[in-house]
Amino acid sequence: MITNAPLHEHRGYGFGLGLLAGTFLGAGLLDVARATNGFRAAPARGRFRQDLGERASDKYRQASTHAAEAIDELTRRGQDARDDVAGCCRARRP
Repeated sequence: MITNAPLHEHRGYGFGLGLLAGTFLGAGLLDVARATNGFRAAPARGRFRQDLGERASDKYRQASTHAAEAIDELTRRGQDARDDVAGCCRARRP
């Protein structure tokens, strides 16, 4: 059976137009939500940033203290090892 009908029919631009309209509508609603909620959220963002900054400072201070303690401990161990080696060398001298 031979037909002369086209294989693909043109269905229109409905899907593309709907997708484009949804994109613009969503972007517009997002802008409205940001504009109306931005003023109320500003104090909360400020407190959050301040709290975040304080926590970061505390963690930095803790890390610095821990590093200093570790370095002091390593220095003490190195000096003890040096003293032990020096003591062994002195003991062997005639």
